[in-house]
Amino acid sequence: MELEIPSLTLHWRVAFAGMTSDVTEVALHGPAQPGANGIVQLSLAPKGAKSPIEGTAVLNAAQAEYMLSGWTYVDIATVRFPKGEIRNQMKVQYPQDSDR
Repeated sequence: MELEIPSLTLHWRVAFAGMTSDVTEVALHGPAQPGANGIVQLSLAPKGAKSPIEGTAVLNAAQAEYMLSGWTYVDIATVRFPKGEIRNQMKVQYPQDSDR
């Protein structure tokens, strides 16, 4: 995932494989520190999506702050695991040419 700071535009490409049943939701959740649960902030794909999924959305300021704080995760829910079969906490990684 990539976040364009001036416009708060999020671009994503999510790939997954080996799911136990059909995908029912792919979503960005937050705010949540690692190991905690958050609410759906943004749907990343429609029900029944196939890998890979790609998209773009403009975030609000709070959503962008959650991402930059590392307080978001992507959750892929399936028919068999409706609360989530795969979860990945998002980590902030600045470009190599950044002064951070």
